[in-house]
Amino acid sequence: MKYGRCLHATGGSWEPDFTRRHAAFAPLAALFGSPGPLSADHWPSLMTLETMLGYRGATNAAGIPLTLGTAVDGAAAAYEQRIGRHGEIAMRPGQWHDLFNVCMWALWPATKAALNRRHCDALAVEAGSRRSPARDALTAFDEDGIVIAVADPPLADLVRGFRWRELFVDRRARLADAFQPFVIGHGLCEKLLAPFVGLTAKALLVPVDADFARLPMTRRCALLDAVVARLIGDAARFASTTDLSPLPLLGLPNWWPGNEDPGFYDDANYFRGGRRRHAPMVAPA
Repeated sequence: MKYGRCLHATGGSWEPDFTRRHAAFAPLAALFGSPGPLSADHWPSLMTLETMLGYRGATNAAGIPLTLGTAVDGAAAAYEQRIGRHGEIAMRPGQWHDLFNVCMWALWPATKAALNRRHCDALAVEAGSRRSPARDALTAFDEDGIVIAVADPPLADLVRGFRWRELFVDRRARLADAFQPFVIGHGLCEKLLAPFVGLTAKALLVPVDADFARLPMTRRCALLDAVVARLIGDAARFASTTDLSPLPLLGLPNWWPGNEDPGFYDDANYFRGGRRRHAPMVAPA
């Protein structure tokens, strides 16, 4: 993989104040939105993004401050190892996918560092080019993951049981305070710029107390970041993708126009039932 310094990101179709476009971007808006580095009328430069990472104290697992570099070609293994060894994140200028990756490093620095360390540790012992089930799970969470802060334990049971109508219709009044979503997957962020019916996330359910919803957004993110990073650091966790719960995202209140209509949840192709061989992972309280 070839790297080079580039201080101005160019190309693509930039949308100022994109953080206001969807409810999923509320944490980004709170930390970096208008006025801020993500609300300018042009793509933020790599220097601006590096400043954003530095403001959040983002480092790799070894404590090396993060920098950004452009990349040409290269495998996922080299990408992870470059971060793990040098703290350098490859970024293609003008690409939403890569911009959101940097944003997630700024928003969830401990979690992203833990993900990178797990990848690097696995790469040090794995043979061949095929990813292990554990790396598949880590990749799925990194790309399409969402953390749900659950203050009412029966709501987590509804997710694990694929009981979507009970969750999104019968218990809807409880969701705002007791079932709060926080997107971590940078690929998922890109999809949420133009959401579509069928959009599903890999969810990690994190128990929180009843006062969690009243904390400032920055504090909520910091608490979740610490919990999820510890979980990822446990080699017994994220053993396979079945450790994560599928969650049809557009069922969340305010995440899709018209989902106030209970009939929206009659679409069995989207709100699917299912059975699991074992219960998906839930973070310890």
